[in-house]
Amino acid sequence: MMTQEDGDSLRLTKRARPEDNTSTGPGYTIKDADLWFNDGNIILVSAQSTGFRVHRSVLARNAEFFRDMLQLAHPEEDASRVESTVLPLEDSTNDLKVFLNALYTLGYFTPGKEATPYECLASLLRMATKYLCQHLRSEVVAHFAIIYPSKREDLLLNQHLIPPRPADNKDWQHSLEAILIARQNDVHIFLPTAFYLAATLSPSALVPYLPRLQVPDQHRLLTGPMRLTIAAMTRTECWYRTWMSFFDCDIAHCQGSRFRELQRALGASPRFIRLFLEPPPHVHMEKCVTDCEAEDFPYEDMCNLCYESWKTIEIRQYGTLWAALPGYFWLGSWANVQDEPVDTDILG
Repeated sequence: MMTQEDGDSLRLTKRARPEDNTSTGPGYTIKDADLWFNDGNIILVSAQSTGFRVHRSVLARNAEFFRDMLQLAHPEEDASRVESTVLPLEDSTNDLKVFLNALYTLGYFTPGKEATPYECLASLLRMATKYLCQHLRSEVVAHFAIIYPSKREDLLLNQHLIPPRPADNKDWQHSLEAILIARQNDVHIFLPTAFYLAATLSPSALVPYLPRLQVPDQHRLLTGPMRLTIAAMTRTECWYRTWMSFFDCDIAHCQGSRFRELQRALGASPRFIRLFLEPPPHVHMEKCVTDCEAEDFPYEDMCNLCYESWKTIEIRQYGTLWAALPGYFWLGSWANVQDEPVDTDILG
């Protein structure tokens, strides 16, 4: 909440009568072509001296900061008069334009609807956080949480919401941008998944971002993949050992298939960091399953009972690894990061 002292420091200044729509005014040298309403009663001025003539009622209805400020400032004229007031702000012209468009334009931003440039999302989240526009902040956070979900089965479900790499930034990586945006706005809910996806990038993709990341986050990206890989290798050996003793199968070919799968899994350890981005190992054997009662048992096949026990154990172990994902990147648990008030209807 704002204090009287805050209101005094943001004292609004009067502007000339609104019918003078061609000249500039105190504090601004450019009028925004789209967000300049003749019946507006407050002019927000960006750091680059662009003026936005809007309505106090719209600002007060959507942002707690402006609601408190306008109540404390005690402007001399009432809202029905034709004079406007001028409020200089430190925000960029782009940030103000994006923020005001979200307040005025129906459908300007809808979480989960379409790919939105991360620069736009960063502006929306920054402004919504700064001016206490909770509903907008919640919508932007929900959009990121849809792209970087907390449920493993949703991990690749909404990749279409990730915008293409900007033409002028060949080093752009969406997961690293998401981490930066989250840190700048004190958001935690989508950090584990963003860190996981960033950890799957090549070192050459990470290097340009390291100077922009906080030192603890640099440490997370450098050590997290190793911690996850070790856990995955340990789990793999454990679940294959359990699987091999789980079912007393005496079919020689089936025993050989199980042993080959163990070798294949352990031999793929350098790719363990990508385990959530690729089908589980049992999937590639789906077409090589033979009824254990069959007389003709192909050499590469596995009996249906062994396959089902393998599938069950593997799915359970994948779930265990995902449940521990935040901890591998020193982010605590999923419960620790899921403290952001997000509209659950948006997330489905």
